[in-house]
Amino acid sequence: MDTERFINTLEETWAVEKRKGQQNTPSILGYSLFNIADLPEKYLEFLSVCQKVQSPSDNAWFLMLEDFARETDTCFRWNEFEMLSQEAALDLRDSERIRMFWNQHLPILMSVKDGYSFIALKISKDFDYHIVVGREPDFEDTYDLCHSIENFFSIFSGHIKGQDINPLLEPMI
Repeated sequence: MDTERFINTLEETWAVEKRKGQQNTPSILGYSLFNIADLPEKYLEFLSVCQKVQSPSDNAWFLMLEDFARETDTCFRWNEFEMLSQEAALDLRDSERIRMFWNQHLPILMSVKDGYSFIALKISKDFDYHIVVGREPDFEDTYDLCHSIENFFSIFSGHIKGQDINPLLEPMI
């Protein structure tokens, strides 16, 4: 599914605020340290068009450029779940395991619908992308949702339209 069609689907039921004018995409995604060049083009298109995207019940939202740059007034930081995991780390080895995990996972959606959960873009060294779902209590224990951003757009769209309910998305969306 292309980006425009995904955004149109979101607009049917979710609160979507589009950007006014052209957004200059930075080389680094805010404080995340992920290089923009390493991210899927269609995800970058999504970020460049949308400024705010949240569920009808306000309990799930996509992270946008402003979130990564810490320019939003929200109670959740873009890396909130990483910070919670670090606070709960048992020792230095566990802390390092958590750090390594989040160095390869960029959260793109957060949810508080049924506990804390997220959807992340997993980026491997060879730029193979996976979309994963994680939830508390062990955020780093994730499940593969799909293997491309286009496939994610299709799965997510089918789920929010009620056409193809996904069991991994159901507790969060």
